Amino acid sequence: MSLDYLLADGEWDNPFFKVLANNDTGAARGHQGGFVVPIGLRRYFPKLSFTRAAAEVTVDRFVRAALFVNGESAGTVVTRYQYQTWGGKKSPESRITGNLALILGRATGGDILVIQRSLHELDNFRFWLFTRDSPEFDLIFREIHEKTGEQKWGVLGAEAPLSQEDLESAAKVIQSSEEREFALFDSFAAVASSRKERLARAAAFRVRVMNAYGSLCAVCGHAFKTPHGKSEIEAAHIAPRGLRGVDDARNGLALCRSHHWAFDQGLFGIGEHRTVLVSKRILAMAENSRLGPLVGTRIREANPFRFRPADVALEWHRNNVLL
Repeated sequence: MSLDYLLADGEWDNPFFKVLANNDTGAARGHQGGFVVPIGLRRYFPKLSFTRAAAEVTVDRFVRAALFVNGESAGTVVTRYQYQTWGGKKSPESRITGNLALILGRATGGDILVIQRSLHELDNFRFWLFTRDSPEFDLIFREIHEKTGEQKWGVLGAEAPLSQEDLESAAKVIQSSEEREFALFDSFAAVASSRKERLARAAAFRVRVMNAYGSLCAVCGHAFKTPHGKSEIEAAHIAPRGLRGVDDARNGLALCRSHHWAFDQGLFGIGEHRTVLVSKRILAMAENSRLGPLVGTRIREANPFRFRPADVALEWHRNNVLL
């Protein structure tokens, strides 16, 4: 296994790494649990709002992590990304802590932890532990050394993963678009010029659309959700991104996974009165019986209302996608 394997997976962003210290593995005196996230790597994790007013409490966020040891799966867990100040007595230290014994219990100081973030779910990560006694360690260590020298943490690959700054910049681009007269398709001049810009805008679009619908399906009003807040809801482009459909909330709908797929395949559309349309041909298929009760029902509208799907977008879908 080498770095090329991690870079080749299009579902996950480019990796970054940390060489584990004794205090990351439980071997040091006064160990606090989990591993420290260096300040320079915080930008690749979800943003945590920390203020001096909250200095005496732990600011945290649950994230999901798939765990691997020397390339072999060790399970999937829910863990916490947090700022800890020890009651306001110290500057905030960022850590990933909780349910990591499957990897940190097998780690020692000097082992390498490689981290990747999902390109589709920003609270979803992969943690790859490479121990010094494994064949994989030498390969990863050599690639780290060639790219970063003696650094104890940093970015792997030719391009850094998406950062909070990238996401915030993309959100501003989308917000600026939404303040102008709606255009269903990006002009050539407006198309993101780099891979990172495209990925950042897609991520910002998902967040914006899901928030506008309270993470509930605009068609059925439901969504499965975990106790830690992870939702099945997805942000659907009405005019597809592959056809240069704009990353603008007015070209979006929050849909559960089943209804997202059905919408993209044209099994249903949204009519002029913003009610669900399904053709008789589709309803005649037994596999599509769950669409029947939705016919004629109004979709949930976005909040704020200005983010509601543009009429021209819904009309384009009816004319070009709806079966």
